[in-house]
Amino acid sequence: MKLIFRTIFRKASSRVSVSPIWFDTYEDALTSCGGKGYAAEDLVNLVVEKNLLFRDNLRSGATIPLDSLRIMIGIGSMAPMTTLRILDFGGAGGNHYSIVRAALGADRDIRWNVIETEPMVRAANRTLAGGGLKFFDNIADAASDLGQVDLVFTSGALQYTPDPLMFFSMLLEVGARYLFITRTAFNTIDEKVITLQRSRLSDNGPGSLPAGFVDHEIEYPITFVGKATAEHLIRQRYSIRFSIEEGQAYRRQGPQFHMYGYFCDLKGTGI
Repeated sequence: MKLIFRTIFRKASSRVSVSPIWFDTYEDALTSCGGKGYAAEDLVNLVVEKNLLFRDNLRSGATIPLDSLRIMIGIGSMAPMTTLRILDFGGAGGNHYSIVRAALGADRDIRWNVIETEPMVRAANRTLAGGGLKFFDNIADAASDLGQVDLVFTSGALQYTPDPLMFFSMLLEVGARYLFITRTAFNTIDEKVITLQRSRLSDNGPGSLPAGFVDHEIEYPITFVGKATAEHLIRQRYSIRFSIEEGQAYRRQGPQFHMYGYFCDLKGTGI
């Protein structure tokens, strides 16, 4: 299944908020913000450029921001492996791969497949792919390319898909040995809320706004599904080793939506 969702790494910002307007469908929400959302050309170009700068800075020995090291929680929680085969759902321009590569060293065998929107995949394959990093626009092809998947990782992505629970179920069906979800927003009331998120263009991607880009407000659909339903889906195939309360992430009139994380072991693996 092709993707049409927001999965671009965004740093936390007090300027990020959600609309008080609720929509009946994701399509209605997408239409209300111009029909592009995170497939907008300027946003894709910005994220690719930021990831190029981020990768090159890490290669030159730049300091890794502490907030960017979430992925190392997942890598460190896995059993020692000579080769790492990672499926990164919504991994934007591969900044998580760049972090892990910098942390583990250039000689480590890392195969890292990012699943992203079609525009992001096209742009990233032109300038960012290589050295173990690949980009795909669907889960099945990305998983098949890896053969064996050691870790399914997703950070701040599921809530921007047209159907978070459907895509989550697809990730669970991959059957990776480990599952690490982080920065994922749920509704503590078991109901679906579809609305719009607003932020600045500069809030997207790692680092500050590069030269040549003009900052402006953008908006895109976001869906909050029930936390209890998501945890039920996890427990059908995985054991939750630990969970993370990541705090309030989204402001709106009325309900407050928080982000959560989970590290999980595939059932029946003897772990």
